[in-house]
Amino acid sequence: MYNGWQRLRRALLHVPPTPWALSRRDEKRKVEVMYEIKEAGTIRQAIAQLQSAQKAEAIVQRKCEGVRAEIALLEVEKRQATERQARAETTVALSGAPIPDEPLPEELEIARITRHVRILQARLRAFEAELEEAKAVVTSRGKALDTEWVGVAIRHTQEIREKYHTAAEQLRATYAEYRAWAGFFLHERQIPFPKIAPLVYDTNGANVLIDPLKTTRLWKRFAVDTLAAVQSLQAEIDTAIGRPIKKRVSTDAEEELADLAEERRGAEAIWDPKEE
Repeated sequence: MYNGWQRLRRALLHVPPTPWALSRRDEKRKVEVMYEIKEAGTIRQAIAQLQSAQKAEAIVQRKCEGVRAEIALLEVEKRQATERQARAETTVALSGAPIPDEPLPEELEIARITRHVRILQARLRAFEAELEEAKAVVTSRGKALDTEWVGVAIRHTQEIREKYHTAAEQLRATYAEYRAWAGFFLHERQIPFPKIAPLVYDTNGANVLIDPLKTTRLWKRFAVDTLAAVQSLQAEIDTAIGRPIKKRVSTDAEEELADLAEERRGAEAIWDPKEE
């Protein structure tokens, strides 16, 4: 309510926007400019080709309109000449004078106008044929522009989707890596223990890229290398300090890691985030 009243007050009193509002607008403009489409140049080139065809069509259209205007003027002149001819013939008929064998001036004028109209009509037909060709070019380039734009969208969204899948894989691996460290140092309260993995759907919202239950239950399959490295370095630390080596991964770390590696290969073959 307050914001609406402030906008109404500024409008009534002609108060300029606040610097904060201007900065927000500038920020929005910057955001719009910051996002660049890779193939924008190709699209703009297709737009330029379409605009060039539209200009050519407009030129031919103006030619057609000019010829039609000339024909319309001549048609008016022809009607006027026909009316004068009718009056002249009526005058001759009522005068009783001999009927002249030579054509009246109005008849010559009508013949001249008729010839001009005929020639202009032929010219108009030629221009109209040219106009149809120009329209066909515009239609073709417009369809090509649409097709190119959709192609850009398909390629771009495919690239984004691949990045999304990669990010999901990285997120799952990061969760497993973190859980390996947190689980290894479970007694350290300074290291928060992860509760459950995130749920991540595919971009279409249908396929699950990360299943929390599977990731939580099978996390070791995606952290074999991390577990091995942490266990190995822990053994070096225990040896240096002079205390018994604690195999915190299991009673037989090497055997379990080998089993986990085998299970991971099987799990990755069954559960691939890139599957659609």
